[in-house]
Amino acid sequence: MNKLILWIPSWFCLLALTLVGCRTKPKEMKEVKTYVIYMGGQSNMVGQGNKKYLGDSIKLSPNVKFLDYSLDVSLKKSDYKFGPEYGMSQVLTKSFPNSKFIFIKYAIGGASLLDWAPEYSKEKAEITGHPEFGDMYGKFIQKIEKEVPEEDSFPLAFLWMQGERDAVVPDAGKEYEENLDHLIRSFRRDLNAEKLPFIIGLIDPKPERYVLKDHVVHSQKMIAKELPEVFTIETSDLSKMKDQVHYDSKGQMALGRRFGHQIEKILKKKEHKIISF
Repeated sequence: MNKLILWIPSWFCLLALTLVGCRTKPKEMKEVKTYVIYMGGQSNMVGQGNKKYLGDSIKLSPNVKFLDYSLDVSLKKSDYKFGPEYGMSQVLTKSFPNSKFIFIKYAIGGASLLDWAPEYSKEKAEITGHPEFGDMYGKFIQKIEKEVPEEDSFPLAFLWMQGERDAVVPDAGKEYEENLDHLIRSFRRDLNAEKLPFIIGLIDPKPERYVLKDHVVHSQKMIAKELPEVFTIETSDLSKMKDQVHYDSKGQMALGRRFGHQIEKILKKKEHKIISF
């Protein structure tokens, strides 16, 4: 009789789980407490937005931890500028109010893919005129290993806003597709996330000196076709500063929201796949 009493609740539990389609989240989903978003590139990832534009109404949400290691071309940090992190924060915290995010950004204005090369060469970096930047790839990996907790965190996406420098230096730009392909594969390998989504903001400098702009944009789009989980963000309609290269405050907010919406799609798809059977 006692065995029957014990068996009946167990049977009803099993039936209930079957009827709801096993909606209980698997262990790996329960353990994810913080999503990590990596941000890399050059000046438009550093951000040229003026923080006065933000006022008191636009702030990073409490569930976002922002680690900013960006520098200008003189390797100086600005406390008065902002990048896509604010617009992205608005989107993600609205859609996922119960999730936590770490944004970790490393970018330097004027950086080429030769400065970002996983197998860094100072001689090659001199082609772009900024060997003083040093091994940017290695430095970012070190920052990530030091600052991002391995436990209870999940690498969600890598955001990339870069290419203007390569578009103005032909010796760098002509190999852009090959170099970007190698960069993505290297980050996925070294971050131990072989399917890490990579989101690329297409460059759109207007001045004529950016002679390889079309080539760089074509390379970015081709990478998105050739590699899995690589996406592009359109930027040609975003407002810019007078130099027609850098996005102004309004443009930076819009850029951030576009990154955020793409991440939103990725996260909803990921959660659906994990929960569904």
